[in-house]
Amino acid sequence: MSLYERWLTTYQTAYRKPSTTPTLPCPTCAARTLTLLFVVRRADTLRATALFWCNTCQTGLAPNRAPLPPNAPQVREGEEQVPNYTIVPPP
Repeated sequence: MSLYERWLTTYQTAYRKPSTTPTLPCPTCAARTLTLLFVVRRADTLRATALFWCNTCQTGLAPNRAPLPPNAPQVREGEEQVPNYTIVPPP
């Protein structure tokens, strides 16, 4: 499995249950410092931009549009604080 595929698998796990994100090991460095954040334009929106990265090695997936899961961490567009992390490229 490629590094990108491992990131996608970990993202899917975090997406299904966002509260587990801090307990998941980073696919790149194995640290348990992942962040999953959904950037929304309005409070009542059903879709958001998903951001997923590791705070230790500063790698993650490219931002993508996704349905907003229940109880997901969200922030209004323009108020997000996201590091300049390196995007894991697809194979």
